[in-house]
Amino acid sequence: MADKKISQLTTLAQADVAVTADFLPIVDTSSTETKKVTPQALVQAGATGATLPVALGAVTTPSYSFTGDLNTGLWSPAADTIAASTGGSERLRVDSSGNLGIGTASPTVRFEVLTAGGAVAAGRFYSPSTTNGARLELADNNTNFNLRTIPAGGTTDLSFTRDGTSFEMLRLNYTGSVAAGRPSLATNATDGFLYVPTCAGTPTGTPTAITGMAPIVVNTTNNKLYFYSGGSWRDAGP
Repeated sequence: MADKKISQLTTLAQADVAVTADFLPIVDTSSTETKKVTPQALVQAGATGATLPVALGAVTTPSYSFTGDLNTGLWSPAADTIAASTGGSERLRVDSSGNLGIGTASPTVRFEVLTAGGAVAAGRFYSPSTTNGARLELADNNTNFNLRTIPAGGTTDLSFTRDGTSFEMLRLNYTGSVAAGRPSLATNATDGFLYVPTCAGTPTGTPTAITGMAPIVVNTTNNKLYFYSGGSWRDAGP
């Protein structure tokens, strides 16, 4: 090296770099002398927990990007926050509270997905199984609930079940019919019923209209079922 200019040195290909064996010269300012360091030691945290910070970056110029695609990568828009950009637009953000937002820079819950103008679906859950599709599972420490699609004679129904497929509680038929409760009950059953609201006396209020549908209620005074139709409440009898 002593008899050559830096510009005259042979270029070292990336594939030829031995990150733990090859050395780079570096000036140690504490002792004012040139020392050696491996590429690996230069970029990783040292024994004292040192780091190699980079600039925060921006949505169009993320701190960590890719050769030939400099507007795609990771950057930090605020303290304790990380974001991901593609094509110079922010797509994902994890804020200082740990909330994850997709399509939003201000997630207010643990996981939030938004789509501009509602032109496309915000998300899709899909399984290629022949018995299940679009499955979404909600769980606490005791019980799992599943929302899934079920093939039904060449069409698809939407089903809400508990503990996987063991107990179907509600089904929305592809034609719009709704089935609720267990499919069959013993005469001494204590669960699995379809519940409707009750009132003490004949109902008199005017329900909010929903086109093509009619509300129902049970009068606990005379133990009769009433439905609203034609502008008034009607006794379903007997």
